[in-house]
Amino acid sequence: MNPEGFARGAAASVTGKNGYVSFLRFFPEQRQAVEQNAMWRAMTDSAAGVVLRFRTDGSRITLRCRPHNVLKLFLPVAKQVRPADKKQAKENMKRMFGGGNHGHAKVDGIDFLLDGRLIKSVLPRRTTLRFSFPNPQHRLHEVQISLPLIVGCGFAGLRSNGSLEPAAERPQILCLGDSITQGFVAGWPSKCYTALLADALNADVLNQGIGGHIFHPESLNGLEQLPFRPACITVAYGTNDWHDCASVDTIRTNASAYLARLHGLFPETPVYVISPLWRADCGQLPAHGAPLSVIRQILQQEVQKYGHMTLIDGDTLIDHRTELFEDGFLHPNRQGFAQMTKRLLAVIRLPGAEKGSSGPQ
Repeated sequence: MNPEGFARGAAASVTGKNGYVSFLRFFPEQRQAVEQNAMWRAMTDSAAGVVLRFRTDGSRITLRCRPHNVLKLFLPVAKQVRPADKKQAKENMKRMFGGGNHGHAKVDGIDFLLDGRLIKSVLPRRTTLRFSFPNPQHRLHEVQISLPLIVGCGFAGLRSNGSLEPAAERPQILCLGDSITQGFVAGWPSKCYTALLADALNADVLNQGIGGHIFHPESLNGLEQLPFRPACITVAYGTNDWHDCASVDTIRTNASAYLARLHGLFPETPVYVISPLWRADCGQLPAHGAPLSVIRQILQQEVQKYGHMTLIDGDTLIDHRTELFEDGFLHPNRQGFAQMTKRLLAVIRLPGAEKGSSGPQ
């Protein structure tokens, strides 16, 4: 069966000549806006946040998976790195993909959840995924397959040895941000903060996190095509702006224009703007010489212009301990994301909707 009808958290989908469906998180105008940057372009290829959610009275599920051409996507990224930055880029890649704080190399996966509980996680590779569970009385269960955070894949042939019907619709939230929002390098797509937040709020999420991204107003082009009004929106940029932008004035200009554009698109939707998380290298000032805290000051000034926006201090969301970060300095691990989500839930609410749970388990 075509998995398209069971997908949640996708802006669109495309079916290849081989019959495999790839799920898209961005509209064409958004993808065009990030074409200039090879990293951004590569990161938009994944289906981060997209889930296949359905009900079945069976006990065996199969789904064919075919990853996209990773070399084709990431070779331009390597070519874009300036010679002077190659050493730093290699060190960053090693920290992100070289084993992490827990000694494993699982930076991406496909998760299988049964009635909200994680049962199995596998690496995204060209294979037929098989999930089974005891169900001798053929009771109706809700199954969720969380798709990879980083590696783009096509999927086909969703099958069950029992019934197969879409799960109930839920409110939808829109999450905008950089690699931390995308889920780097959580390894388990159901355990990054956007997924945990959505489950706790009994919602589905359109995850538009892009690795390496900054406040980039043009990346909002096309969002007026959303087929739903988000119950709420989260915005989490600033760490790359601080590290990569040439000046504080540039950061301020970009953030101001971005939030103004977002306000124009969603003037009444609750928006939660998350300032940068703590990072272990925040004492190493970038070329502009300003501390990371300057981003929060900028966002505080910008957010107060809009009555529907709330600023959340990212510095307080995760304890300042390297063991809560998978790469030891920037990207949270499962424990870090769980702590972050619990603290976000002390602030974030869905209008007119009850939360599904008190937070990540």
